[in-house]
Amino acid sequence: MVGYTPERLRAIAAIDEDHFWFAGRRALVARLIERHVSHRVAKAVDVGCGTGAFLPTLARWSEEVVGIDPVAEPRAGIVRGVAQRLPLDDGAADLVVALDVLEHTDDGAALTDIVRVLRPGGLLVLTVPALPGLWSERDVRAQHRRRYRKRELHAVLGAAGLIVRETTAFQFLLLPVVALSRVAGRRAASVADHEERPSRGLNTLFAAVNGLELRLGKHIRWPIGSTLAVAARKPDVAHIKVSVVVPVYRDASALDELAARVLRVLPLCELIVVDDGSPVETWDAINEVALRHSHVRALRLERNGGQHAAVVEGLRVARGDVVAVMDADLQDAPEALPVLIAAVAEGADAAFAARHGRFERRRRLASSRVFKAVLWTATRGRVPPTGGLFLALSADVARRVCERAGGDPYVLVLAARAARRVQAIPVLRAAAGSTVYTTRMRVRVARRALSALLNLPDRAPHVGVAERVEP
Repeated sequence: MVGYTPERLRAIAAIDEDHFWFAGRRALVARLIERHVSHRVAKAVDVGCGTGAFLPTLARWSEEVVGIDPVAEPRAGIVRGVAQRLPLDDGAADLVVALDVLEHTDDGAALTDIVRVLRPGGLLVLTVPALPGLWSERDVRAQHRRRYRKRELHAVLGAAGLIVRETTAFQFLLLPVVALSRVAGRRAASVADHEERPSRGLNTLFAAVNGLELRLGKHIRWPIGSTLAVAARKPDVAHIKVSVVVPVYRDASALDELAARVLRVLPLCELIVVDDGSPVETWDAINEVALRHSHVRALRLERNGGQHAAVVEGLRVARGDVVAVMDADLQDAPEALPVLIAAVAEGADAAFAARHGRFERRRRLASSRVFKAVLWTATRGRVPPTGGLFLALSADVARRVCERAGGDPYVLVLAARAARRVQAIPVLRAAAGSTVYTTRMRVRVARRALSALLNLPDRAPHVGVAERVEP
């Protein structure tokens, strides 16, 4: 995970106790935990614990504390391990902290395993370096891979299946000093030494400024800082009856993996696969998936009516209290479904994934953004500019969408109008899978959206269901 050596950890240990940044970060993280943990928990884990300096603080909230680090010497309370493969059972931890860990590694893989070891409802508190513009020799020495923007971090957390409860910036008041130090560090590498080991006078001054910021932070939400701290929870959706509608046209190659991943995060869901008039080979592939996964239901439409018409037919037969919709190409992570579902369970009528990342060719991405910007404006911000068919609806909204849908519907507009409370949740969309959307199909969807926005009558005949497969 991290290329730190034991010597580097010992160097950090020598400054950890008194250094203005380490001391301020400890106080900030302790405050976040105090806000979000109402009682002592059974087990807390410090991922990337390094020297173990935070373990005594963590013990204030937990009966058992475990530190995990790839290079620290194993001793009482500390074991070796990496964030992507934590040596813990599923659901073993009530509280996990990961302080400046994600920037060193594959953050998606690390968060996926952290979610695995968290119990449902468990809390993750993490810190990361912020503002890519502050990249300097200090980042290189620390072996960082990246610095984060807030929206980017939220999207990575959402894709891993975590609900962001609080985000705060740290070192806002010292940000001008940090920025000057980083700019100077690009010209003279020795500046990084002074930042890591400031004089006693400067360290005392900076510690006082950070202390003032933390005190004021009880009343002020700082807009930016050199560090971001987040408290996020693993949603507990096991008790919610969920339907997941997946339209398929021609390409069912990712469907088996999708079904397995959906079942992993939603063990009690029903997966409704709707074949949008594909060639018979696609229907055969869907049938094979349904035979392997007992939670899969399948519909085959009489003809190709388009993705949104296929979604509506899936909504008509859904039996869940919450109904989610997603594509079959795995560009959207099934692991994010619990976050959307939890948003609806907590009171939203519709939860849209606000996708983050560049997942289309530049020309298509530009046209898509223009189209979605128009959609966002026309719906008064109810459909996010990067929204699409990755969303969750209450059963009541799903029913109203079906009632209002003609034979040529546009689900996003119908859902936005049927819902009273709409929530947009940032989710990273990976450049995985492939799309079968042609330019002609995109024009067709744009025409549907325009008709829906203008309330033009939809007189197209409904697409009938030719065949069904039930578990």
